[in-house]
Amino acid sequence: DINGNETFVSAMYLSETIISTNDSITISKAYIDDDLLYLFHNEGYYIVRDTQKNIVGVNLNTEQFKNLYMDRLSILENESKLFIKNSLIQNNKYFDANILYSMGKDSTVMYNLILDTLKKEDLLLDKNLNKSLIHIDTSRKIPEMITFRDKIFSQALEFDFKNVVVMSDTLNLNHVQDIKFKPISSDLTSCCHTLKTLPLLDVIYGENKYRYKEILDNNSFKEITLSNKMDSIFIGARGDEESTRSKESMVSLRTKDTLKLEVQNIFVLEAHRIYGEISKYNDNHYRLYPLLRWTELDIWEYISKYETSIIPLYFSKDGGRYRSIGCECCSSKIKSCKSTANEILLELKNELFSIPERSTRKQDDEYGLETLRTKGYM
Repeated sequence: DINGNETFVSAMYLSETIISTNDSITISKAYIDDDLLYLFHNEGYYIVRDTQKNIVGVNLNTEQFKNLYMDRLSILENESKLFIKNSLIQNNKYFDANILYSMGKDSTVMYNLILDTLKKEDLLLDKNLNKSLIHIDTSRKIPEMITFRDKIFSQALEFDFKNVVVMSDTLNLNHVQDIKFKPISSDLTSCCHTLKTLPLLDVIYGENKYRYKEILDNNSFKEITLSNKMDSIFIGARGDEESTRSKESMVSLRTKDTLKLEVQNIFVLEAHRIYGEISKYNDNHYRLYPLLRWTELDIWEYISKYETSIIPLYFSKDGGRYRSIGCECCSSKIKSCKSTANEILLELKNELFSIPERSTRKQDDEYGLETLRTKGYM
């Protein structure tokens, strides 16, 4: 590798040996562009495989390769899309696309990456692939968040998604949104555990301890009962967001009782599915994190590049905007006059460079996320 250590060169997405050589090669950069893995070393570029899994292109010089160079965002996009593809399609079998959707910028970018992947694979309207958007509704969201959620849900219906809302506040049985609702406990970690973590586990294991509704056309809904356990769920967490989330891996095995984090990769996910160790009938499940290597800047670069529609709360109004959004009672604005994605990018590189993204989220105080993570939080 770039530090001079001897390393077996591979990629977690590939199931075969990709290089067999006695030559010593120092790899300084590696990235994936769709079905090609590119390695950069001191003599040029090495293209590892083509779409037929053949090794092609040895020691291309810079002039030959320069038109294939990709910037950081393109590398991340292709890595995430390939990860999504290999999570959903293994051994010619389809696995359900269960997407935890918080209405925030990260989960919205993740949702768009999944849509792009499904379009490319001609799976967007394929009836053999089950697709679900899942929102855990604490009844304490800012009203603009619910408005935006319903907009995304309406779009998702066009692609045959099932839109599921978990009513996590068992005292709020009439599906009322009321930002006057206070935390259910002065201990915000306990509040998050009750209103977010426990409902998340209930969704994954299909235990129906909470009330569920499916959002239909024109924002109508019907009460539903979950029928199956999930073997995996996509979550839009990023490693740079908070130190606790930096401990995750893109594929994270969890058990129901201990919620122990097991660092895994896509190979293990495939093997478990083949041999039935992860199924709809046992107590294990996988958390899938396509955005784990993305940063806050990467997210805003994506939003700027594709003019991605996100909640207006992220943009300045009356001298302030939300940088991180959760329940109304636990989120606050930062002082900002930035009203476009490009302006926010400059702000992040300058005024906000040394200020943590989640500094306005009250439940992050006193290692709250670390405690929540050990109990099964996102």
